[in-house]
Amino acid sequence: DLFFFQKTIFFSFAGVRPFICDICKKAFKHKHHLAEHRRLHTGEKPFQCSKCLKRFSHSGSFSQHMNHRYKYCRSYQNEASSS
Repeated sequence: DLFFFQKTIFFSFAGVRPFICDICKKAFKHKHHLAEHRRLHTGEKPFQCSKCLKRFSHSGSFSQHMNHRYKYCRSYQNEASSS
């Protein structure tokens, strides 16, 4: 809607950061950035590679792994059998 769009433009150009971390008080312009940041405090890693089982807290790190590292990562099954 128009109000949301106007608010988003205002926050972007005014440098307003209305989303604040309860733990460290770091501020963010976008709610989803705060949600990703909170994972640093909680240790949550909701994204997981199905091949090597490595976990990621940020979707971007997971995507980068899948796009550039997946073909090189070792299968967790191979790791288990070599132990």
